[in-house]
Amino acid sequence: MKVVLTPEAEHDLAEIDAWWRENRRDAPDKFADEFIIVRREIAQKALIKKVYCVRRGMVIRRWLMGATVKHVYFAVEDEVVYILRIWDPRRGVGPKL
Repeated sequence: MKVVLTPEAEHDLAEIDAWWRENRRDAPDKFADEFIIVRREIAQKALIKKVYCVRRGMVIRRWLMGATVKHVYFAVEDEVVYILRIWDPRRGVGPKL
């Protein structure tokens, strides 16, 4: 399936990547590298994940990036995966979806 990032997800990606590179100097590419792998896996296996929630009729699923501990929230519509947000669950609250 084709994968598209929403503007919010693009913002999250840039923000997290910049933080990671600044604060994880021993492995500055780790987040970006893991995101590339997870994006590919989501494209191939999006529907294997349980439904996280339904918002405004959109079925949203969540994929854990295990190495960097981030959640990727996404929806599938007409054979396209829309990545909605990339979020750190340690914030204590989920993102606005």
